[in-house]
Amino acid sequence: ATASTMGQVALPELRRYRYSPALATGTIAAGGTLGILIPPSVVLIVYAIIVEANVVTLFAAALLPGILAVIMFLLTVAIYVRVAPGAGPRGEPVSRGEFVSATIAVFPVFVIFAIVVGGIYGGLYNPTPAGAIGVFLVAIYGFARRRLSIRDSIEALLETARTSGMIFLILLGAALLSIFMSRAGVPQAAAELLQGSGLGPFAILALVIVIFIVLGMLMDSLSMIILAIPFFWPVIVDLDFGMPVDDLKIWFGIVALIVVELGLITPPVGLNVFIINAQAPDIPMRQTFKGVMPFFASEIVRVVLLVAFPAVSLWLPHLLRG
Repeated sequence: ATASTMGQVALPELRRYRYSPALATGTIAAGGTLGILIPPSVVLIVYAIIVEANVVTLFAAALLPGILAVIMFLLTVAIYVRVAPGAGPRGEPVSRGEFVSATIAVFPVFVIFAIVVGGIYGGLYNPTPAGAIGVFLVAIYGFARRRLSIRDSIEALLETARTSGMIFLILLGAALLSIFMSRAGVPQAAAELLQGSGLGPFAILALVIVIFIVLGMLMDSLSMIILAIPFFWPVIVDLDFGMPVDDLKIWFGIVALIVVELGLITPPVGLNVFIINAQAPDIPMRQTFKGVMPFFASEIVRVVLLVAFPAVSLWLPHLLRG
């Protein structure tokens, strides 16, 4: 949903500014994975329920890795356009007056954003009604500014129906594959293989990460967490990582979710890439995968950092505990 929404908003602008097809679609596909980790995350809540962890603590643990992902993606784009200058044309400088007027113009949208997100964090409503509230407020704003007409509203509803149908067909295929793999005993067999391998804790963790990446290529994040975590968590908790079980739940959960989001852009299959390609059918899928690969490398670096330095995900929960 994140990749689809941002694709509709950002892709026309990126094309208007003549960004390369690979960078434009690759950035949106990779950026669409961030919502899985950054709170409030439904997938993180489901993980917390499965391993019996504290949801608020997991949200706190996800904050720094999420910010790290954003920073690394920004660095990836900066390096990309320096290696391939034609991929992202240099922008024209903006005067202070234009900046101030643009800031004032966007202020109502910022207020709507604050109402929607603030209501979620304040416990007034969960993300689904928050989306409806956001649509309602934006519609009022659009009609008040006379920037939105009945015809535009009908077109928006039709486009939403087309996009939702496309997403649900992809998710339906992923769900059928998930059921097939569960009936075939693939996760159980993988867990038994790891338990009997005799490898060290970090070697087994590396194998779990590889399995998660492969599974993430083929199914959506929620289905994968529900399917795989019940089998792999008992394997992980029996290993000696030199930390309490409560910390292990947090650390493994953050690493697992990052790897799940990595699977969404992993070639040759990646759900986000298919969703973006459906919105830009004139751009060959290989171009999108080409644009995604620098972000894929960035995510691999982030996984290595979080595995090597558990404090990145554990520092804030420890601080909140006092």
